[in-house]
Amino acid sequence: MQPIPLKLRKQIANSGLMNICIHNNYNCQGRVEWEHSFTYGKHQIQEEWAIVPVCTYHHRGNGLDKDFNRYKSLLKAIELEGSLIPLIRKYPKKNWQQEWKFLSKKYE
Repeated sequence: MQPIPLKLRKQIANSGLMNICIHNNYNCQGRVEWEHSFTYGKHQIQEEWAIVPVCTYHHRGNGLDKDFNRYKSLLKAIELEGSLIPLIRKYPKKNWQQEWKFLSKKYE
């Protein structure tokens, strides 16, 4: 597990979106932690879209749902980048379209 680079940590901390668990439901418990949703080449992706806020229950407890965390992360990527195309270009060995198809079908 790699620490988030200081510049990125400051950027996402200042966004104001990292203080509320992405699940935001009655099960939320504990402090909000930041989770890296995706890896590429055995390394965590260190980009704003790839890090999501989750409470302790949804990060380390029985409420953990990695697929939901990845879904919310890709939604964030699409909002920031406009589409999946920048991800496909930057991380070509991962099938982003298949990942999105699976996650959006599961959670939409």
